[in-house]
Amino acid sequence: MYPGQAGLQKMLLLVGVSMVPIMLLGKPLFIMYKRRQARARYGSLRDELLEPQHEDGDHGEEDFGEIMINQGIHTIEYVLGSVSHTASYLRLWALSLAHAQLSEVLWSMVMRVAFTGFEGYSGAIAIYVIFSAWSCLTIAILCLMEGLSA
Repeated sequence: MYPGQAGLQKMLLLVGVSMVPIMLLGKPLFIMYKRRQARARYGSLRDELLEPQHEDGDHGEEDFGEIMINQGIHTIEYVLGSVSHTASYLRLWALSLAHAQLSEVLWSMVMRVAFTGFEGYSGAIAIYVIFSAWSCLTIAILCLMEGLSA
């Protein structure tokens, strides 16, 4: 960690958490403000041209409660999506760490035999054969781990 990272992380977390009420209340309060502004501007003036035409089944403006419910659903979807993406990135990070560790163990177990057990021309051939076995095992482990994580 670099100096000040803990404070920066706490500040970013605080900003992220404080955005949830803003997302939840921002649009409904803005719509309510615009409606009050329009009512104040036109006052008691009633005219067919100023009032919206209602189709069958259309009740005009949405109620404030309906807007809040709709915005609440969007906010919950966004928060759940953010948590899901974070969990996905953490899963990928853990998968890459596990693969790196397995690759290191496989390298030390398989390739050490090739480097220390043979000499001369037979050593060169052994390194070639053992390296191909190591690379096949590494790719097989990678595909297996990715298949299990999906």
